Amino acid sequence: MIFHHDLIDKIIDKGVLIQDRAHFIILNIHNENIGFLNVYAPNKPNERKLFWDSLADSTPQASCWCLGGDFNMIERLEDRTRSNGSIIQRTELSAWERLSFQLGVSDIWEAHGFYQMSDSLMFSRTDRKVQGANMSTLDRFYASNFILSHGRSCPCAHFYAQN
Repeated sequence: MIFHHDLIDKIIDKGVLIQDRAHFIILNIHNENIGFLNVYAPNKPNERKLFWDSLADSTPQASCWCLGGDFNMIERLEDRTRSNGSIIQRTELSAWERLSFQLGVSDIWEAHGFYQMSDSLMFSRTDRKVQGANMSTLDRFYASNFILSHGRSCPCAHFYAQN
């Protein structure tokens, strides 16, 4: 994760939760401890289940969270343009729901104030296209209700939009 130099003095905690897979940083912004968790999830569902469980057990406390990265999964069929795409498997669903509930995060894609036109896929890779269409939205961004309620006016949302 790269942050603007003006935010360096706002760091209150940082670390690696899973080597080469999950890093976090917690900043104090306007008296709120905002955590940022960057993930690169495993490709296999059974490994992702263990990954989500491990994160749920080891992620430190913060007032609110932003969670982003390559999730290597899709939650809904609408997230995939090919009809043979598979959504999150039952074996990992409970682990993923536990982590997202614990962090209090929701998919930013459909949140009020962040919504993008359906063909833009702003938070998706644009280099994986077939006949001009993205093949999936594996790169995702989730945020807590505090951040979602502030829309693009939230300081951390502005930061992400600029970098």
